[in-house]
Amino acid sequence: MKEIVLKLEDFDFNGGTFGLFDDKKILIYGALPQEVVKVRIFGKKKNYYLGEILEIIENSPLRIKEREDHFISCSPWQILKEEEEINFKKRLIFNIFNENKINIKNFEIDDNKKYFNYRNKLEFSFLDNEVEFAFFKRGTHKRKIKINSCILGFESINIVARKILNYLKESYIDAKILKSLILRANRDGEVISSLFIKEKENKLNKKLEIKELSGFSIYFSNPLSPASVPTEKIFESGKNFIKERILDKNFYFSINSFFQINVDMFERTLLDMKNFVDSNDSVFDIYSGVGTIGISLDLKNINFIESERENITLNRMNLEMNGIRNFRIIESRAEKSISLIDKNSIIILDPPREGLHKDVIEEILKKEVKRIIYLSCNPMTQIRDLIHLQEKYNIVFFKGYNYFPRTSHIETLLILDRKI
Repeated sequence: MKEIVLKLEDFDFNGGTFGLFDDKKILIYGALPQEVVKVRIFGKKKNYYLGEILEIIENSPLRIKEREDHFISCSPWQILKEEEEINFKKRLIFNIFNENKINIKNFEIDDNKKYFNYRNKLEFSFLDNEVEFAFFKRGTHKRKIKINSCILGFESINIVARKILNYLKESYIDAKILKSLILRANRDGEVISSLFIKEKENKLNKKLEIKELSGFSIYFSNPLSPASVPTEKIFESGKNFIKERILDKNFYFSINSFFQINVDMFERTLLDMKNFVDSNDSVFDIYSGVGTIGISLDLKNINFIESERENITLNRMNLEMNGIRNFRIIESRAEKSISLIDKNSIIILDPPREGLHKDVIEEILKKEVKRIIYLSCNPMTQIRDLIHLQEKYNIVFFKGYNYFPRTSHIETLLILDRKI
């Protein structure tokens, strides 16, 4: 493929850095704005080319030494001075607002300055022909690189992961049937894990004994799907969920349930949310997962909307564990049940990265609820939704939270009040 030299301009929202060559945008990972690099173009997307660094000709003064060899696959901002991370994230968000002609005053990004060992969940792939952990090479879904651990995850997760890997090696398992290993942990060091394999037969006859591991399961996962989807459970030992304390409440969560990755930062977000609800408010927690937001806000009456069966089961357990009696769970997709919200209610939205379904937006505008609390892991789709919502709502609060240090990703909280 073609090799070129170019000067990089700025970060892209996806965490790479881009430059222009013959009026073509080229995106690369592992470099910083204003650096001069030699790259090899290896792929093409709809609006840009993908490049791979061959040599850094001129370094940025903001560059530091990465902590891991595989950093481009998991956290490409490891090479950026930590004190500069928030400045770049603020600029990326401001650019999205400006591009969409939305006026936003200066806003904060909350940062607890814990840049590593913050994730309570890690997913490892495996090399195709060797029982070793792997991550996919950035920009591809086929090329893999060997890794030993990931510094973004809790140390307890990495310790247990290595022990499970040794167990797989000692069991002489065929690497070709291994798909992925997912591990989740709480802040007390308790870990659960699931192994996803491409065959329905469990060939692991050796007993797994890891004192830090509270529960272990094996799933057959359809090999035609790249995702670690649990098609069929073929083995389970120990617990299939663990407990985490958030603020003054307790929550069960599992491998497959939705639960925030960075609990320390999530607690700081909840404290901000509490300023915008009263215990007597009628509140609908939409995309509620296992109920963490609605339960944490100390409401006298709360409605949950959730479609995933495992999340609903854990939500019921969490409501009981925290002694909450006045609640309603609506077991449905948000776009199918959004019409049930009350006009004078407050709604909480914490959707997946793709943002709100158009039917959800339409019903919110129709009902004219009095307040919207919208937490997002993707500011691009959040601002896209805001463009429609601002027809009847004003921004009263906007703040970022550094849930994903050493990456370009960020969580943002948007609070909207109905126009008078």
